[in-house]
Amino acid sequence: MAILEPCLPIWLLETMQAEQWQLGTAFIPDSVGYFLGSSFFGVLALRVGRWKCSMAAMLVVGMSCICIPFATAIWHLIIPHFGLGLGIGIVDASFMPLLALLVDLRHEAVYGSVFAVAQLAVCLAYSAGKYKDITTLIYLEADHRGTVKAFSKNSVPKKLSRTTSFSSK
Repeated sequence: MAILEPCLPIWLLETMQAEQWQLGTAFIPDSVGYFLGSSFFGVLALRVGRWKCSMAAMLVVGMSCICIPFATAIWHLIIPHFGLGLGIGIVDASFMPLLALLVDLRHEAVYGSVFAVAQLAVCLAYSAGKYKDITTLIYLEADHRGTVKAFSKNSVPKKLSRTTSFSSK
């Protein structure tokens, strides 16, 4: 999500000529999926097993991320974004109670600090995801023919610098 939030609206404008109102509504299925996953899958994770449920959810997230670039219309993003939000919600519903259990077993029953650390990890992931996304965009841009164009001579890996012509911007 940290990579999709800054890039998806730009991609929608460039590839699908989306209208302004569609840029924000593309993330509604994520929110609905996250709500359903985090609200209703905690009991399933307890019965099936937290690790099994989380692994299945991560597979859903992975498959959803793979499907997003293949969308040709904004309506094709509904199911992959729903799967992305659902998977992230299921992982949250599976592991937040596990964090609370670890606090109960090893430390005093002070849950505020453990959930604050979990929220800090999410915030750091959003920060690092946007940084990683920006550096990836600086490195490469591939068009529909598979031609790779690099934008920055200083930040392109050596493997690419041998085969790619550069233009400075």
